[in-house]
Amino acid sequence: MASLLSKGLAPRSALFSALRSRSYAQSQSANAHAPAPAHLQLPYFVPRNSRGSLPVYSDIRNGGTRYLVLVKNVRGNAHTLRDDIASSLFAHGSEDAAYLKADVLRADTVVVSGGRWKHQLMDWLRQKGF
Repeated sequence: MASLLSKGLAPRSALFSALRSRSYAQSQSANAHAPAPAHLQLPYFVPRNSRGSLPVYSDIRNGGTRYLVLVKNVRGNAHTLRDDIASSLFAHGSEDAAYLKADVLRADTVVVSGGRWKHQLMDWLRQKGF
């Protein structure tokens, strides 16, 4: 603190700058040994929207006969997300897995068709850490 005062800083600003630098150093060392979250190890990321919700939306077309589920704002490799959804959303060999079709639209949106699976898809994303 004396070295900061010798540089011409006011005592109040010297105290705040010392507190800021100390808290930054402490937070940096505390996070240095923490394991990376699961979603940081995946080649894709699904950020939450401004209200804190997952960007998963329903789109009902053709008078209610075609039900689409959209995962928007996918960052990273959306094709890998599509493949993960197709392979692990439902158990292999189940009836739902047979109907599920997933495609990538505009490189940042994954479209899942074949059933009303919005809530299952949101639960699956939450289990992945998003």
